[in-house]
Parts: sequence; structure tokens; C-alpha cells
Amino acid sequence: MGQVNSSVPMEQNKSDQSFKQGIWIKHYCSSHKILLVGEGDFSFSACLEFLKKNYEKAMSNIDSLRSRGCKVIHEVDATKMLGYHGLNYVTYDRIVYNFPHAGFSQNEPAKDQVRRNQDLVSEFMANAAKMIEKSGEIHISHKCNGFFQQWGLQKLGEKNGLVLIEEVEFKLSDYPGYNTKYGYGGDKNFDCNPSKTYKFRLKDALYN
Repeated sequence: MGQVNSSVPMEQNKSDQSFKQGIWIKHYCSSHKILLVGEGDFSFSACLEFLKKNYEKAMSNIDSLRSRGCKVIHEVDATKMLGYHGLNYVTYDRIVYNFPHAGFSQNEPAKDQVRRNQDLVSEFMANAAKMIEKSGEIHISHKCNGFFQQWGLQKLGEKNGLVLIEEVEFKLSDYPGYNTKYGYGGDKNFDCNPSKTYKFRLKDALYN
């Protein structure tokens, strides 16, 4: 995948009223420590943080996140994030990677594209497994048709000590303001339907 963006952690000021009440959007609560990996224009972070309408530009999202006490880090490799100095000694309730993709290479055989994407997800999982709280969850939102079904997320999770505990339909409408940006396509959005959110837990924590 090369370099990706991260927003860490989505943790509100504890004096903030919404933190005390524990506001939820779908699978995420305002009291969670959340690591968001692969954020294109940071609209998913902004969506979770504010419950407001869409911000059109990435810098607006980043400025808004920072004003609320979030830590935003650029140019973090999702396959090597464990060793990044800005993420050391922190564990999270949720680690989220929405629509990971290693990019397309012209004339590359489909099986090679699948393998590259499997490598990306597997290496991300290996890192995330060491950064999650014992009771935490690793979420990957992913298209669930055609080419994308070949990635085999469940088996990749098992390879990295994770257990798939649930898969639920991903609805873009559940996250007002979130833009599904192409990683290599400028400012264009891609169609994320049909997709699911795959939830993983640590195998050792689940069965011990």
C-alpha cells in the first residue's frame, strides 16, 4: 500500500458532555480510543467526532479534528504502524481500516492483485493485533462482491491470531459526511456497495 494517513486517537476531552453521555454512531462510542487507518480526506474521522454534515475539504476535516483534541498523523504505513514513534505505547478500543486497497497495476494478473491486497491486509492485522486492548476490536470495512471476495479476510485474521466475531452490512448513510475516496484517484468517490464491516477480536482474549 505504501504510505497512508492515520487519525489517532479519536478521544474527546473528558469534560465534554458528549464524552460523559457516551454518544454512539453504529459500532463506535465517543468514549472509545479509536485508531483510524487509511483516512482519505478524514471525513470518516470527522463524521464520528462531530455527528455533523459533510466537510468538503480534507484540511477542514483535519483542522476540525485537531480543534477537538484528536491527534492526526500523516504518512504512516499501515503495515508498519506498530513501530511508528507517534503510536508507541498506546492501545485502542477500536482499530478501523475502511476499504483497504493496494492499488491497481496495469496488466497485472488478477491473482497477483489479490495477493498484494492480501499482503496489505495481513500486515495491517499483524500490527493492529499488537495495538488493540484485550477486549478491543479490529474493524475492516470491505466490498463483498467479485474480486474483493477473493481476499479471504477471515483466513487472514486467523493467520494473525484474530477471530471474526461478526460481519454486518456497511451502509454509507449510517455515517453522515463520510466520503469514500479513491486512494489513487484524486478527489473522486467510489461506490462502496455492497460492503460489510468485518469485526475481529484477539483469539487469545476471546477463548481465555
